[in-house]
This record gives sequence, structure tokens and C-alpha cells, in this order.
Amino acid sequence: MTKTIDWKAAEHWGRIVAGADHLIAGEGMNKLTYIVSGHTLALPMRLHVYSGGESQHGKSAFQRAMGSLFYPNFREVNTASAKAHYYEAKENSACLKHSVRMFDEVADQSQELRVQLKALTSQGTDTVKMSTVTVQRQHLEVDIKGLPVVWLNSASSASNEQLMNRFLKTNIDESIEQDGLVDAFQTVNQISGTTPSVASPPVERARETIESILEVRDIGVCNPFANQWKITGARNIRPMIGTIVSGIAYINRFTRQMAGRKIVASASDNLLAYDIWKACEEFQITGLPGRFANLYDAMAEDEEFTAKQLASLIGKNGTTARIYANELVEEGYLTAFTRYPDGTKLWSRGSHTPRTSVVYAPSDELLAESLKGYPVHITEAQLQDDDYRDTVYTCTGVSPPTHTGSIAQGGVHRKCTGVSQVMCTGDSQVMWGTEILE
Repeated sequence: MTKTIDWKAAEHWGRIVAGADHLIAGEGMNKLTYIVSGHTLALPMRLHVYSGGESQHGKSAFQRAMGSLFYPNFREVNTASAKAHYYEAKENSACLKHSVRMFDEVADQSQELRVQLKALTSQGTDTVKMSTVTVQRQHLEVDIKGLPVVWLNSASSASNEQLMNRFLKTNIDESIEQDGLVDAFQTVNQISGTTPSVASPPVERARETIESILEVRDIGVCNPFANQWKITGARNIRPMIGTIVSGIAYINRFTRQMAGRKIVASASDNLLAYDIWKACEEFQITGLPGRFANLYDAMAEDEEFTAKQLASLIGKNGTTARIYANELVEEGYLTAFTRYPDGTKLWSRGSHTPRTSVVYAPSDELLAESLKGYPVHITEAQLQDDDYRDTVYTCTGVSPPTHTGSIAQGGVHRKCTGVSQVMCTGDSQVMWGTEILE
């Protein structure tokens, strides 16, 4: 028997990702992170995201493109005065409710605005009181009712700990492979004489899908698998991971059980949340942008390195390597000293060891259900192969998917045409695209 799954239940991930792929090259896991974050605008707990990376590597363009999928709920702020939110809320106290606000290059924003951002991104509250004084020394107060999802970016190190602890921190992909994807993406656009447009069919379909998901707002999520997360260290980690799970369950709400006004998250929602967390974990725990973390990871322990040697490790010049190394010294990850008698400056790895640990370890009883939700990656070459995409996949349901290719767990035979991954939800697997279950 063949059953066609309603697109709301099966294809919404594919439609959203296809829209994002039309606007942005690469950045696969970052796209997923921002898709989940954007949807939390409808939830009591919001997932705020910060993106770091070197200047001119596309942080703002990436956030702007992802935000366009959530139009008209998205707004970009390049600069704002200390009283901007006060006067906006004075006209409409719910001006920020159910919205996504992107603040470009947060390090260049005023200290007053950064203080406001701390209040706007505090979890567990839906109201912020703002006070100001007129030139006549008259005290004025207004309540902002309903807070936004906030996206920040900066080329500087995420050093404002009180503010950054409220954000899931991600790195823009600065790899050589990503450079190639971006160049090919830009080349195709130049040859065709077009630019990625929010009015294109893939983007319009993505926005229609998001709009459909967001029709039901202010809904809760309960996670019966929360006790399967083993977390030590920072106390803000569990609430943040809970928000990631909630965002995923909300996107999947058409295929999730309900407990009153609450969506019941599945083990598969938790597994995807774990993938998202692991992609961000190093930056989240260390606070080091990818370019610094890459240098630190490339350095062998108990060895000393000159600036030239550091440069060769990361493919940069000596000046850039010194900048990165000195930043790592300030953060406590490297030790710098001078070798005598020639005066050569050397760097070595310090003894900094993050104490935070996050593991998602479902019990044996939950393992079978968990396997239904694990994304199995498919290579780009396979995606271009029509015969491969039309293959009927046999799902074994035997062991965790530790491979790439066509076999995935779930216990059903399937024919898929799709975009980039197999995603399993409920009792069946869902290709990010169109699916038919046999």
C-alpha cells in the first residue's frame, strides 16, 4: 500500500531548507540553527543566536537572508539610540512580540543598547520596564510586553560574558571548502545576471511553510526525554538545550502528540537538538571564534611554536598568526614567552580545560524510538544522481546510523526525492523534499 504524507507533516523541513539554499551557499548546520531559532518567536522560551567570524565573511548577509524567510516578523537594526526601544514601545507596547530582531555588529553598538539587549534576552520574563527622563526632567516609564528573538553578530571576540551567556554562539563557516561554495554560488549568479531573490518560488514556498507553522503561537512544549541529557558545568546550558528541543518539536508539531496546549517532544527532536548543540559546542563553551579555535586545535600539546610555525598550521601569514595567538593568550588558552638569547617569541598550549560537559544518552528502552529521528547525511554527488534519488531504501532499524548513504533506520521501505538529508519523524522517515512511503 502506498501512502502520500501531507506536506505539513513531511515536507516542511525540505521546503524551508530549499528556500535557505536558494539564498545561501553551504552553512548547513547554521541554517538549521537559525531555522529553529526563528520559530521560537512563537514560544515562551526564545533561542537567541550570535554568529562570530572574520570581517567580510558573510555574517550579516547570512543572518539577513535567514531573516527574510521569517518576513514580516523579521527586522534588521544596523544602529539604534538608547531610547529607540522606549519610543517604539510607547507607540505599541507589543512592538517586539513574536518578532526576530537582528542587531548588526554588536561590538559597534552603544553600551546602553547592549544593556537593553541583556534585558530583552533574559529568559523567564515577557515584560521589560524601560524608564527615561525628558529634557524637562520628567520621568517616563513604559512596559515592553512580549520579547523578541534576538540575533547578533560581530567580528570581535564574544567577550561580554553577561550578554553572550544568553545566546547560542555559532561560527560562520570560514573553511576553504566554504570559500569554494560561495565563489561558485556567486559565479552562477553573475553568469545568469540574477541575484538570489526573496520573491523566487523556493523562498516563497519556504515563507508560506513557516507562516503555516507559526499560525499557532504561545504554545508550550514538554520534553519527556529531558532526563536523558547529562549536563555538567554552566547552569544556563540545560535551559538553552531545552529551548532548542522546543523549537524543533514546534516545527514538527503537525506530527507530534499534544498534551493539552503542550507539544510532546520526541526522542528524534532531542537527537537533532544534540546535533545542533555539538556543532556549536566548542564556541559555546570556550567563547573562541572558529579562527582561534582552529589554531588552538592544530597545536600539539607540550610543544612550542614560533609565529611562522603557527602561520603554517592555519595557512595564514605571520602577522595574522600572532594576532590569533595573542588573543588566545588573553583568553588563557595559550602561554607566551621569550626564548633567550635570541629573543624569539614562542607560544604553547596552556592548561585551560572547560568544565562544561553535555551528552545526550538515551536509555536502551528509548534507543529504537531515537533511531527514527537521526539525520543521515547524503553526499552532494548522490544528490545529483537521479537513479540514486529514485532508489527504494531499505530501512533496517538495527543500529545507529554511523555512515553516509542510502540506508537509514526506521523499519519502512521508501522512495525519496529531496534536497540534502533524510530526517525521520514519528513512525516514518522523511526526506527533506518529497516522499512516498511504500
